[in-house]
Amino acid sequence: EVEKAVVRDSIREVDPDILTLQEMGGRAHLEELRKDLAGEGLHYEGAALLEAFDDTRRVAALWKEVLTVDVIEHADLSINYFGNRELVKRGMLELVVGSGNGDGSWSLFILHLKSKYTDNKEDYQSVKRRTLEARAARDRILKRYPDPSTARFLIVGDMNDTPDSSAFRAFEKRGKTEISRDIFCSDQNGETWTHFYKKADTYSRVDLMFRSPGW
Repeated sequence: EVEKAVVRDSIREVDPDILTLQEMGGRAHLEELRKDLAGEGLHYEGAALLEAFDDTRRVAALWKEVLTVDVIEHADLSINYFGNRELVKRGMLELVVGSGNGDGSWSLFILHLKSKYTDNKEDYQSVKRRTLEARAARDRILKRYPDPSTARFLIVGDMNDTPDSSAFRAFEKRGKTEISRDIFCSDQNGETWTHFYKKADTYSRVDLMFRSPGW
């Protein structure tokens, strides 16, 4: 409960209109968070939880009543992984924001790519799987928005990889098509890292935000 309170404190300090979540449990966990936030004065009327292949770690979102949101679930994303057709573990959740306002709408794509932990010795730190998952998500985004230069979308989430990775590059370009651009974020202290790995004493930026180049 102490750890939950710390997380809620951070959320309330930012007071986001839309809160995207990774590592979410089942719907009961999402509703618990929503109820606890409401008890502390932060109310979210909208909620979405994607049921994908990973039934332990889900992507989800909460949003305020002022927003009009349509939910599109991309749980069917698949990859060819060492000759086997497998689903992208957490899928991709899409929120179409402002969908009732005609041309003013935009899409928010929420992802959580495979972690670096793996028991597959052929895929060190799951680099191959994570890259394939990123490409599958990217291809679906391009299917939704064939011309990113005129589109309005954000791609956000726990990518479990850094800006020098092939997974990161998958969201930047496909061939000559520019898909999105990295939104370089820092906190009030100028720090940019989002993950500390104690064993190696390393700091890295693995939670990322991209915007369509036309926005």
